[in-house]
Amino acid sequence: MLQYFPHPSVSQDTIRTSIVNTVRDELLSAYSEAADLLAEVDRLKEEVTRLRGYQAAFYALRPFVSAELWEHLNTQQARLQLVQSTPSLLPTNTSSSVPATSAPSVRPNSPQHVD
Repeated sequence: MLQYFPHPSVSQDTIRTSIVNTVRDELLSAYSEAADLLAEVDRLKEEVTRLRGYQAAFYALRPFVSAELWEHLNTQQARLQLVQSTPSLLPTNTSSSVPATSAPSVRPNSPQHVD
């Protein structure tokens, strides 16, 4: 079995310094990643706030929209959610009745308006 023995000229201080530098580099990298993740969390919180504002504005329109149109909007939203939750069922031809490029983005599990 081959064992590694440091060269006599390599002192413990050199090894210690190398280990400390490696640990310092790893910590700096971890801190940088943590800062990036916190920035992403803040961005997502802002996006959620903005989307909730859009949702509130959408539901504020309810009194001004006919029941038939409101039901149609809810039906379309349900269809979009179904299409987005099952991407393997999307038609392969481009003459789809609900083209993916023109459909607004709807998040799964979004709350439905209750009368």
